[in-house]
Amino acid sequence: RVANLTAAHLQPLLTTYPKDVCLITTHQLCALVAAAAGFTNVCNLVVDNFPQWFLTVPRTLNLVQGPVNYQVFMQMGVKQEELGWAGHWCPAELVSNIPEDCSRRIERRNKSKPLRLLIPVGGAGAQRTFIINFVA
Repeated sequence: RVANLTAAHLQPLLTTYPKDVCLITTHQLCALVAAAAGFTNVCNLVVDNFPQWFLTVPRTLNLVQGPVNYQVFMQMGVKQEELGWAGHWCPAELVSNIPEDCSRRIERRNKSKPLRLLIPVGGAGAQRTFIINFVA
């Protein structure tokens, strides 16, 4: 497969690092590179919430965000020792001020100001139809 060949060509980028250093990747190609280069402590963050076999990488710890993804990848044959469930990861700046942010939102609504919604849409826009119907 092309991704494996690309990973093999990128291996020289990692030759200066110890093989047991912890590498955390956010794309399977980076995890493929590390695994192909012989790294033994690779954590592949599977950021896509639509389980697809090519998002996981053999000989790495593939962390998914939810129990459904975990179960689907298990059904696809990913080894249990190569799969973990980490929960949903969010940037710290989105969650560090939650109590104060919520208080300001409640105060805003109590003053009858217009409701504002933050609606996350996946990187591929998979929820586009849902969002359009929801807003319409």
